[in-house]
Amino acid sequence: MGPLIIRPGAAEPSTKAKSRWGWRGLLIPLLMSLVLAVFVGRPILRFLYHQSGVERYLHQARFDSKGWKANALDGSPMWPTRLRTVDDLLKRHLLDRLSREELESLLGPGFHTNYFPDWDIAYRLGPERSFIRIDSEWLVIRLDSSAAVKEYRLTVD
Repeated sequence: MGPLIIRPGAAEPSTKAKSRWGWRGLLIPLLMSLVLAVFVGRPILRFLYHQSGVERYLHQARFDSKGWKANALDGSPMWPTRLRTVDDLLKRHLLDRLSREELESLLGPGFHTNYFPDWDIAYRLGPERSFIRIDSEWLVIRLDSSAAVKEYRLTVD
């Protein structure tokens, strides 16, 4: 064998294999990643958003007796006034030992339902605050023998 002669201007020998498709070879994996991110990542992010309490925090409002009694939707059927203000109500207004008259003066008359037969008064707040909002959230109240508030809690039907 003779010596290897490289002419000036001739291409250098290369060890890189040239891709037949170039940048287009990345297009399909890129599109597949995007589709996967949309169909898998979005529900995961939505779940984390709901579970973290961010959504609940963003919809909180200060309790107002007039607004509670009106039970307004305030433009959003998913976040009616009662649902947005119940946490503030329970934090600022101690319902313990209120008479039935004082309670109804503050919150209005309760909702009559057979969902909670062990409770004396129930207030429907709106759709439950969870990832899948199928059930309703309620404030239920139990009165003692003198018709004063004995116990209360938030629950779902």
